[in-house]
Amino acid sequence: MNCIISDARSSDIGTNTGRNTALKTGILFPGCIYGIVGDADSARSFIRGFKEVARANPNIEIKSMWSSFISYSESYSYDREAGREFVLILSERSDGTPKLFMLRSEHGELSQNPYSEEMKFLTLPFGSGADLIKTELKNRIGPKIEAFVRFAVEELGQTPEATIRILPYIFCIFLNELTLGENRVAYERAGVGGVFHFMIQTYNGEARQKSAWYAITRFDEHGNGTDGLVGLNGIVPLSAGIGVITTEPSARRMILLDGHADYEWIEPSQEHADKLQAEFSAADEQVYFCGIGFAQADYKNSFPFIVECSKSDILNDDGSPSGWLEQRLRYAIQLKRIPK
Repeated sequence: MNCIISDARSSDIGTNTGRNTALKTGILFPGCIYGIVGDADSARSFIRGFKEVARANPNIEIKSMWSSFISYSESYSYDREAGREFVLILSERSDGTPKLFMLRSEHGELSQNPYSEEMKFLTLPFGSGADLIKTELKNRIGPKIEAFVRFAVEELGQTPEATIRILPYIFCIFLNELTLGENRVAYERAGVGGVFHFMIQTYNGEARQKSAWYAITRFDEHGNGTDGLVGLNGIVPLSAGIGVITTEPSARRMILLDGHADYEWIEPSQEHADKLQAEFSAADEQVYFCGIGFAQADYKNSFPFIVECSKSDILNDDGSPSGWLEQRLRYAIQLKRIPK
């Protein structure tokens, strides 16, 4: 299984401003997924160009389509102007095993990730916030992922296969803790922000993640209660793009379109927009995964989550924490008070 995880931050690096409304992942063709780093317009032109090749050959097998992509990438006329560079992270399964590749437009080079066949915890952060994320991966998130795997297998009795299926959702909780936590401003200034989400590829298919709620909460400084939810973010996969639900007043419900691959315009037709909105509304409440994260580092010490659940499992009708969430928050407080 390969997984491409992305934030939603679109930044103007020159002014350190931006919006958390970008969709940087998609399916290039059945058998290949991608993630974009760098200049969105240049990447969009490249991807749409190959989409035309794929559409002209709808019945071609994956191996031949991947060979066509290699030829396309080698002959493509890349924009060499400063600031127009992009990187594509790709995962393809032409031989039955998902393999990671990287295409750098600066040199027009397509290279395979040498670690892609190893079954171990491995992350390759890219983009404007890569250095910040890399430090967190090494010092905090990496050890927490390893601890979660042990916890799921030894304490919850999960099989390795079941653990792997929910691991990307757990990973997104840890990343969302960063972008909604104590250092949110610093991350957004570095170009990292919004709700983390992912594409997944196995030996026989690829898809966006299933619907999920990620709740991030903040404790008061005395550890006696909570100051409320810092963020409650929902991800809903749609036939084109994703739906995002957030507590931010400026963008409580957004549909992020996979504009890099399928749309010539920012907005689809009204008929298509209505269809996407209907999909969004239908999948709003019942979700595959609910997970809780913590804004403050001292409380990031447990793994509260539910699989196959609903929004009501974590929030009451008035928006207050449910009984389950209150119980998990008390447990987090208790863990912090236990001498280490």
